[in-house]
Amino acid sequence: MSENTRVSAFYDGTVPKNEVERLKNYDYPNTVSQLFLPKKLSGQTLLDIGAGSSSTMQEIVEQHEGTYMALDQSPDLLRARTRSGVQIQGDARHIPLEIKSDDDKVDLSHCRFVLMHLSPEDRALVISEMDRVSKNNIILDYDWGSWEKRITDDQDKFSNKPEYAKSINLQKRFLENSKALGEKGKIEMNMGSKLKTEAEQILKKEVTEKRVIREPGKYYNEMIMVGLKANTPMWRKLGDENRAQEIEQIVREIEQLSPEEQAPFCWTDIVGITWQ
Repeated sequence: MSENTRVSAFYDGTVPKNEVERLKNYDYPNTVSQLFLPKKLSGQTLLDIGAGSSSTMQEIVEQHEGTYMALDQSPDLLRARTRSGVQIQGDARHIPLEIKSDDDKVDLSHCRFVLMHLSPEDRALVISEMDRVSKNNIILDYDWGSWEKRITDDQDKFSNKPEYAKSINLQKRFLENSKALGEKGKIEMNMGSKLKTEAEQILKKEVTEKRVIREPGKYYNEMIMVGLKANTPMWRKLGDENRAQEIEQIVREIEQLSPEEQAPFCWTDIVGITWQ
């Protein structure tokens, strides 16, 4: 959001087309978001903070007769949305909604995979702004540490299956590359595990936490998509061609895995918090 060394700058200006398409077509996070939505959305207004290029959340809300508002700082991402509706180009740290009383507040704010890209100071501003403009709030973020632990567990669990050794090693290399990207790009890779503590310190009230663990599966196509469309251009944005080529090589090796070599795994957990 300001520092060139922070990957959030990747979304401030012109967003690469590959990343616009990745965000538009990656639907699993929307499945998780639905677990946190109220059962009754009819007549409710949802403000989607960091809405991106995907229109899936809008479809979900409108199918349940709710009103959807998209907020994003990137005009590229907003232009790529396929459904018409309320679109606000704005900064989540200073949400451009005037709230004079509780009656002016939206019914629900939803913010997914935004805080991990921000500094602690900016995260505090976003959380405070959500509380200011909304009656109910949902924040979701990744906890990449959960995947790291499971890779170690899988090495032991599949020790009698040598055919899985290559894919487990590729997962480890992919994770190491992503963690290095997080460190250099100032991404909080374990943001999900910090959400509850940080929010309660800022809000001075209790929030509810829920961890969503993905079912074991072969998520290699998603790894390829993230590697090529997110990690690689982010590394190049940060000026590290060696790391960009490293993730491209990892992706090539993943693509060469046979089905028999692909160990099932649980990708990173998504943690959500809610409060009123």
